[in-house]
Formats: sequence, structure tokens, C-alpha cells
Amino acid sequence: MVLVALRHQVERELVRYAARSRCGPTITSETFNDRVQEWETKVRSDKGWKMLYAALNLDSQPERSAMKTLRLLTNCFKHAVTLIPDHKLLDHLKLARKTPEPLIVGYAPLPESKRFQKALAGSIGLPEDANYCTIADAFIDQAAEFLDKVSKDDLAKVKGKRVRLDQFVY
Repeated sequence: MVLVALRHQVERELVRYAARSRCGPTITSETFNDRVQEWETKVRSDKGWKMLYAALNLDSQPERSAMKTLRLLTNCFKHAVTLIPDHKLLDHLKLARKTPEPLIVGYAPLPESKRFQKALAGSIGLPEDANYCTIADAFIDQAAEFLDKVSKDDLAKVKGKRVRLDQFVY
């Protein structure tokens, strides 16, 4: 679940970066908030993430393998009722869709499969015996590195009023 939260935080940061992209050196806080809402709507569409990657010039470089792994993994955690890895994730990790051993028909659910855990660790440069805490730490580091690569020099600075806490309903 930590990795699902991490992936969603990466997505939120990318939306905020996109809201500050291609709009000049500065924008008001109101414009920034409007653009965040626009991007939140865009990314829910079929081609929204492709548009976001283009806006941030991330489409010219292939998606970092760790970020792709994280995206595919979180999609399995969110959508696969059985938590059994889907074909996209297995292919990405270069795991056979069906195990080669006789009488084994597939993989255990994500948290229980040792073979999957080994492949997941190896995909981000960790030893095969890395536990899930170590794997999660590595994904956190990879996510921070990925977000740092987004060119912050090209993003507008947000100017304007600070939000006051008394403006919120409790």
C-alpha cells in the first residue's frame, strides 16, 4: 500500500509541475489552482498522461524503468482482486506468464510470491533477497530522483496570496 501511495504522490507532483509548465516565468496562485484542476481533468482522459508527459518534455526520454514498474505494480494492487500479477507486469519484469515447473499453474498473490519479489528487487538493482521494506525504500529513492529530473527551471513560479487556514470548512 505504501507503493500505491508513492505512485499517487508522484502523479500529484507531475500534475502540479504540468500546471506550472509552458505559461511564462510567473503565474498567480489563482491561475495555478485553475491549471491544476484542468490537468487533473486531463489526466483522467485516455491520452491525459501522454499529454502531461509531453508538456513536461518527459516523452522525449523513455519512462524510467522503476517508474514504469511502480505504475504497473500499483495498477495490479488497485485493480486485480486476486493480487495476482497481470501479463503487463510479468512481461515488464521479464517473468514467464506461466511458470516452467510442472504442476504449477501461475503466481501467488503479489505479497506472497517469492519469485515475483526476487524479480521486483532485481528490476530496481537490488539483490534478489531484498525484502519488501528495502524494495519500498528503493522505489522512494527512484521516485525522488525521477521528480528531480523534471526541469524545474522551465516551470513558472507561483506568485500571489498565501492560503489562509481559516478559509477551510472543518
